[in-house]
Amino acid sequence: MIPSEVSDISDRDLQLLEQEIEKRESLPHLYGVTLYKWQHDFIENTKRDSLLLAANQIGKSTCQIIKCIRYATEPDLWKKLWVRKPATLWYLYPSLKLATMEYNEKWVKELLPRGKYKDHPVDGWKSLVKNYVVQSISFNSGVTLYFVSYSQREADIQAMTVSAVFTDEELPQNFYSELQARLRAVRGYFNMVFTATIGQEFWRRAFEEKGDKETFKDAWKRQVSLYDCKKFVDGSLSQWTTKRIREEIDRCGSEREVQRRIYGRFVREDGA
Repeated sequence: MIPSEVSDISDRDLQLLEQEIEKRESLPHLYGVTLYKWQHDFIENTKRDSLLLAANQIGKSTCQIIKCIRYATEPDLWKKLWVRKPATLWYLYPSLKLATMEYNEKWVKELLPRGKYKDHPVDGWKSLVKNYVVQSISFNSGVTLYFVSYSQREADIQAMTVSAVFTDEELPQNFYSELQARLRAVRGYFNMVFTATIGQEFWRRAFEEKGDKETFKDAWKRQVSLYDCKKFVDGSLSQWTTKRIREEIDRCGSEREVQRRIYGRFVREDGA
């Protein structure tokens, strides 16, 4: 026997329900990740510069990938961010080998549109992989995302106009000026999520200085520790209990590593 609450649903309503379920299952970047508040804030803010300094393995790359996919596939968002439709995005990793690993394990398996939405007229996408190394993702929206490596020469990233740049892990300072030049013509957006493993003074000043010495004064900036990950934005609890965090603190090799990898602080190699 069909329950009354089900039998009362019309064929049209059932079709709409099935479509909504399929949409939620096929767009994991929108519906498949339960976010912390700091992840939600990073994704939603529209500052031209967004800098997230965070502990290890807490989802900083995940929220940046989500933001990148949204920038590539949401025409309504384009109207708020740019004066004309974006065409090119860049996503930078320390190496293209790492980019390929992240592409296979995070982008494809966890976050990119799937199922019927893999061929959707806006959300759909195709990737270009050469010699087992990912090069780009072309979205059916008309936006192309290129993967770029920190190890590439500055000359290799010149002459192209880019609507937004996403950098994963601490960007070498010499790259920053060239990236800004690529963004300037279209008033583009710069995003970086990282743990301060290199410890460059340029980025340290953005987070640890105030007043005249502070860099990126107008940017959206956030320092995130494991203690900021104890519950999600919807109020539900995460795996990061106080006991679990203390366990990870005890496993760090030094106080410097605790500050960097647990508390998300900017710690230079000289201990400052």
